[in-house]
Amino acid sequence: MSTSTLAIARSPGRASPLATHTAPGDGQRGVTGLVDVAGRVASWGPPAPCALPSLHAVLSVGLLGEIQSERDDRAGGAVRLSGVATRPFSYRLSAELHAVIVLIEPWAIPEWFGVDAACLVDRRVDLRDVLGAAPVARLLRAVQRAGAAKDRLLAVRRWLAALTPRAAAPAPLRDAWLADRDAAGLARALGVSLRQSERLLRRHHGVTLREMKGIRRFQRALERLDEDLSWAALSADAGFADQSHLCRAVRRYAGMTPAALRGAAGASLIAPMYRPLGCRDRFVAI
Repeated sequence: MSTSTLAIARSPGRASPLATHTAPGDGQRGVTGLVDVAGRVASWGPPAPCALPSLHAVLSVGLLGEIQSERDDRAGGAVRLSGVATRPFSYRLSAELHAVIVLIEPWAIPEWFGVDAACLVDRRVDLRDVLGAAPVARLLRAVQRAGAAKDRLLAVRRWLAALTPRAAAPAPLRDAWLADRDAAGLARALGVSLRQSERLLRRHHGVTLREMKGIRRFQRALERLDEDLSWAALSADAGFADQSHLCRAVRRYAGMTPAALRGAAGASLIAPMYRPLGCRDRFVAI
């Protein structure tokens, strides 16, 4: 896959083709960061941009159009919940885009929404199908009434904080460094057998510890693609066994060569929205 090209209509005097406002989680349980993004997509060239694997869940509130998967065709007013992504997928942007995007730790999915995180791996669902129409309607009204970007993000925060917890995750599964732990150590921390810990991990994160480690290595490499590092140095820094290991992982998780990924990430207009949040394993689209 070659570098994606996305052309955005630019207004005179605008420094960025997409107007964005970001906010960190600020200690709110399960929230890593929030993004308010608005802009007009004029045209884009082939191939379609893609979203890359990540250990985050994502709640997207589409106010006017939205970032859509290739299977979606509904416009504004849609609220989507997606889980951990283990493979790349193509997406498209509606001509007029305005959305609020929340990065969520996967363990918060069963806690807030009452469904296993495993049910949402590589999936995007309408939040109405999970919570019902009334709570989602309240969220949309609150966000639509807000006048400024920071107020929209605050409205989403308040709505999330008002959700009734349903199935709290054990403390060891809320560890931000979970992907760096070993399976036996995690089982001991949970006080259960290795098999039981694997079941708990899938319920609250959707994937195995081995899958987490693979995605985390890929994300570490992705974070440093724009640095002047040789492929061998990048491989070692990200935790890969060697350069061949890095190449295989990039082909699996991005569907392209490391060189093509470096070019695509450098030209991305979407990925920079998340960089100010400074979160590990962040959601990245190119």
